[in-house]
Order: sequence, then structure tokens, then C-alpha cells
Amino acid sequence: MTIKGLHIVSKRRPGKPVRYYIYAWRGGPQIRMVEGGPRPKLGPNDIAALKQAQDTLRTDAGSFGRLIEDWRGSPEWAAMATSTRAEWGRTIDLFPKKWTPLPVALFDDPRTKGAILKWRDGFAATPRRADYVIQVLRAALAWGRTRGRLERNICDDTPKLYAGGERAEIIWEPHEREIWQQARQSARDAVNLACLTGLRRGDLVKLPLAAIGEHAIVWKTSKGKIIATIPLYPKLRHLLENLRSRYRADGVDTVLVSALGKPRSPAGLTGDFIEERKRLGLPAKRLHDCRGTFATELMLVGMTDRQIADIMGWSATSVERIRKRYVDQARVIVELGRKIAR
Repeated sequence: MTIKGLHIVSKRRPGKPVRYYIYAWRGGPQIRMVEGGPRPKLGPNDIAALKQAQDTLRTDAGSFGRLIEDWRGSPEWAAMATSTRAEWGRTIDLFPKKWTPLPVALFDDPRTKGAILKWRDGFAATPRRADYVIQVLRAALAWGRTRGRLERNICDDTPKLYAGGERAEIIWEPHEREIWQQARQSARDAVNLACLTGLRRGDLVKLPLAAIGEHAIVWKTSKGKIIATIPLYPKLRHLLENLRSRYRADGVDTVLVSALGKPRSPAGLTGDFIEERKRLGLPAKRLHDCRGTFATELMLVGMTDRQIADIMGWSATSVERIRKRYVDQARVIVELGRKIAR
């Protein structure tokens, strides 16, 4: 019979017989190589090799700790943004130490879900954090499943604890942005640029002046190496003209600079942002919430939900919710005020 449950890769070579590389599972150890002939069939030696590979999963190579170690050394982990790896690494440090030596096969058992939820509930006082630790664990188990170490991901259907709205739907509202103009210049510049471009923190500090074209900002972002194309609408043009006038030390070409004319660091920018937000008595919103604010700016210059979704990398449904909540509602109130005045 044809081999089932294995991963077979065929390699065709001009003028030579086809080669079949047989692996215990996708990403697993190679069992054998066959050259020429039809697609390989299951043989006694394959069964023995499969059993040996499965036994390996019960040793240290198959422990939960080894799974995490291998994940963090994988190409998938390396492809993440630097900020994501740092944040996820800190979250992995929160995983219980007693999980490290456990056979990863235990995470295929649905009964393990109870222990995971009990651990998650320890973060219930901060529901967003509780959901985040599950998100990282789910990603680890998903990687293990892709590599053939797990048959299922028992975290897939874990309900969220945080009952608030989607983060994308939180924005810096006009009165908050007006208060923010009293912040120190370097912090003020960063939030203003974030609100008008939607760029994440890592890209805000790296954005070079050379990325500003005649009609758009075109920049290869750190998040998945995506090319961001941001149209230069009037408010953004005006801000960029002001930012160009900031003092810069020799050789500095970033849009954002410190008071000394040097590039900003992500950690330094966050520290300044939090300090100024507290000093001005503003709500505990994040720099990342400027992305939703940017969506409202695009709505106000006449872009459709689909166009905004393409620029933001969001779903059109998410954009529609922001429009209804912040833009359409505001326009209705303004129009009502005009009717009353008349």
C-alpha cells in the first residue's frame, strides 16, 4: 500500500531518475531515500523507523521544553518582527517551569486543557494579559503541530476573558490629541506622526526622510517585511514639513529625532510617551491605538472602507465599525447642531 501519514518529497532531475525522500512527518526525521520507480510503498523497515521516531518524541527531544527551544530556533521565529520576538519571549518566561520536562504528547490530551486554563486564570485580574499568554502558547503548539509533534492544538477554542472591544477600534479622540499638543516636542512629534501614518513603534523610529515621496510614503516595514504605502494627504504633508525642520545631528536621516537631533529608540520612545501621557492626565491608551486614529483620518479624506482596509491590513468589517462609531456618529451630531442653529 502507499505510505500514509508520512511526508514524501519527490525531486526530479533532468536526465536522471526521480528521487523520493521519505520523512516520518513534515519537518520530522528522514526515514529513507528511494531513487527511481513508482511512488514508494510501506515496508517493514519503514514501520521500525516510524516506531523509533515516535519513541524519540518521548525523550528530551519530545519534551515541552524542547518544543519551545526548537520553536525559538526555527525560521518561523526568526521571521517575526524583533519587537514581537522580544514580547513573546517575555511571555514564554511566564510558562510554568514544571511544564518544561513534560512529554509534549501530554499537550495532545484534551484533559491537559484544564491545567492550562487553571494557569491562565492566574492572570484573570488582567484579562488582556490572560488572553495574551494563551495566544503565545497557542502559537507554540501550532508550530509543534505543523512540525508533526502534535496531532491537535488544544488551545484553539479557548474563549477570551477580555470583554472589551477590539484594540483596533480604540482611537485617540480629538480632545485627547489636542491636549497631547502640550507634550514635549519629541514625544508630541511621535504621536502626531503615528496618528497620521498608522505606523507601528518600530517603524516610526526607523522611518527615513528618503521614504517620503512626492505623493506617498513608501516604506518596507518591520512587521512581516510588508511594503507600507501611505498617501500624502494635506494634514500629513503639513506635519512632515514641520518634522523636516527639526535639528538633526550629522548623518541622521530619520523623520523622528530626539531633542539632541539623534534617532529615537523604541524603548526610549515608549518611556517618553508613558511619562508625558501621565503628566498630561490622559487615559491609559497606547501608542498603538494611533493606528485606529489613522483609519479615521483616511475616512475624513474620503477613502472607502475597502481602500482603508488594504492600507491598514485589516478587515473591511473592522474599518466599518470604526467609521460607524467615530466618524459617522460625529458627522450626525455636527449636522444636528447646524440644524438647531438654523
